[in-house]
Amino acid sequence: MHNSTSSPSLVDSAARLRAAFAARPIDDDALQAAVCAYADEAKRLGWPVERVIIEIKRFSGVEDGLRFRSDPFDRAEGQRVVERVVTWCVEHYYRAVPRSQRPGR
Repeated sequence: MHNSTSSPSLVDSAARLRAAFAARPIDDDALQAAVCAYADEAKRLGWPVERVIIEIKRFSGVEDGLRFRSDPFDRAEGQRVVERVVTWCVEHYYRAVPRSQRPGR
């Protein structure tokens, strides 16, 4: 397990994730792909899922009120997007490890 806090790949994944959150309308497929790529890279660096979730929420801007602040409907939709993203992140982070990557293979 790596102890690094960042890498060029993580920086690239973060940029794609920020762009996916900023897109209007939000493209769920692009957002899910960006979330999964970010989770993969963060996990490779040894990050626990809790840290990945915190960072993803920070990128969303919903938690600190930066996005969707003017319209209550938009704020509610922003929260729904974050709920979906957290679910995708956790499911992807804990998905089954491919047989070829299991220890002892």
